[in-house]
Amino acid sequence: MKNIFKYLLVALVSAFVFTACDRSADRDWTTPEPSFTLYDTTLGAAVLYPTMENNPFVLRWDNSKTTGGTYSVVISNTEDFATKVELGTSTSNTFTTTIGELNTAMLQAGLSPYSSQNAYIRVETGAEVSNAISFMVTPYPSEKPVIKNPTAGQLVTLNAEAPLATATTILWSDYSYGVAVEYKVELAAAGSSNFQLLGTTTDETQLAVTNYTLNDIAIKAGLPVNVASSV
Repeated sequence: MKNIFKYLLVALVSAFVFTACDRSADRDWTTPEPSFTLYDTTLGAAVLYPTMENNPFVLRWDNSKTTGGTYSVVISNTEDFATKVELGTSTSNTFTTTIGELNTAMLQAGLSPYSSQNAYIRVETGAEVSNAISFMVTPYPSEKPVIKNPTAGQLVTLNAEAPLATATTILWSDYSYGVAVEYKVELAAAGSSNFQLLGTTTDETQLAVTNYTLNDIAIKAGLPVNVASSV
């Protein structure tokens, strides 16, 4: 009878050990628990535009329970920070950057332009990490469209006898990133900020301009008649 109880006890201990191992295998040991607090923040806008690039973006955290040193602010497009990009560093409990720098970091972290998605930010120092904060945001592309035609220095001569004929076709690089984008094509005299609208397109990276339209817009932009001018 004693042997039976002894074997039964061994069997129960073995089952407990195997169960404990199975549960530990399910834990994510690669993600440390937060040890200090990053305060929530706001962008002030869910959709970002290039005109915001110099606007400040400020983060603050409670560093009273950390070992101090250099804090690294990182951003990711996933909650587990499997892929992350460093936004910047700080030696205090505050970090200030610009919306432009934030936008660039989000693109590097894998967020898509023109698409609303979650961005995740946390602060790291050594082996210590803060809690993560998240916000919905729509970044803007860091690149800009490049005009391919007309080329610099090209001469376009308008023909008054064929007002509806195409004077030139303006071509530019794609800026849509897979979503619907409206392009506005504008013209101004060289050195002037008096831009006039030549036309618009949606999802098209070219705009054919007639002799009449180009002549009309050139006059509105202040260019003299019958004189070659740079635009």
